[in-house]
Amino acid sequence: TCGLPPPNQLSCWGGMQGAGFGDPTLRLKRRFSPQLVSTGTLTFTTIGLNDDGFCGIVSGGTLYCAAYNAKGARGDGTFVLKRTLDPVVGGRLFTKVAGGSQQFCAIEVGGQVYCWGSNFLSGLGNGEASNNPVPMPISFDPGPYTDVTLGNGTGCALRIDGAAVCWGNNASGNLGRGYAATIEPVPDDIPDMIFSRLLPFMFRGDCGQTANGMIYCWGSNFQSVIGDS
Repeated sequence: TCGLPPPNQLSCWGGMQGAGFGDPTLRLKRRFSPQLVSTGTLTFTTIGLNDDGFCGIVSGGTLYCAAYNAKGARGDGTFVLKRTLDPVVGGRLFTKVAGGSQQFCAIEVGGQVYCWGSNFLSGLGNGEASNNPVPMPISFDPGPYTDVTLGNGTGCALRIDGAAVCWGNNASGNLGRGYAATIEPVPDDIPDMIFSRLLPFMFRGDCGQTANGMIYCWGSNFQSVIGDS
């Protein structure tokens, strides 16, 4: 787990393997209280975490990543393993970033969603099967989108009109479409719902909050995480 306490210095705790990809001194260490992660002169305004690394956006919108790169999660155009914090390729500026299973998605300033890294269960939402080390847009309308969240091979994004689209693993109804299927490689709408924001993914499920504060959840109800009983 990581946070950005004032003055926006990255601090992490728990298993530190992911943080160690940006700060090698933390590799394979555990911390039971927040530990400052060295990011050089970079100060992040927002961050996204996956299972083996993190990406952060600095003032102005440049996105930097430090992550296990066997499936391209660094977004640097390679699958080379590095322990440095570097900008993603493409020169785009972003406003929000989210992490999943060895993958990331981010919203660029124009509102389009770009994803990269592992394409496990079509989690990149681009209609393809291969892993991708370069940020590529999801295969749907260009938005604009205001929110994005990732799970284990599943992603959802929120359009500016409040409609949510999801893609990837639907084995437990993760995509909120009223049925369960194996894989949906291209994003599509959650029918008949308008949200004000998306909540972070749970285990094979997601939740969204409506304008009146109601929270709706869908997907796996493992250990009653849906909260409906």
